[in-house]
Amino acid sequence: MATIHGQYGTSDELARTREQGYAIDDEENERGIICFGQAIYSADGRVEGAVSVSVPRYRLPAEGGPRSSNTYNACASKRA
Repeated sequence: MATIHGQYGTSDELARTREQGYAIDDEENERGIICFGQAIYSADGRVEGAVSVSVPRYRLPAEGGPRSSNTYNACASKRA
């Protein structure tokens, strides 16, 4: 994945992030590192925080993002 450039690329990426429920940084900042981020919502739907996880690309299977997002969803929905 390459760094997003321009208004249309940004709009497309934001739409994709909303649809899948998490954002991905696929080696954009550091070669060999992939990061996932997700908002944490309050009971009334306001964003109260966020969680992110960074892992070496070689440790993550090709289907790791969507499979791992279930874990992030579970963590983000269980607030202390």
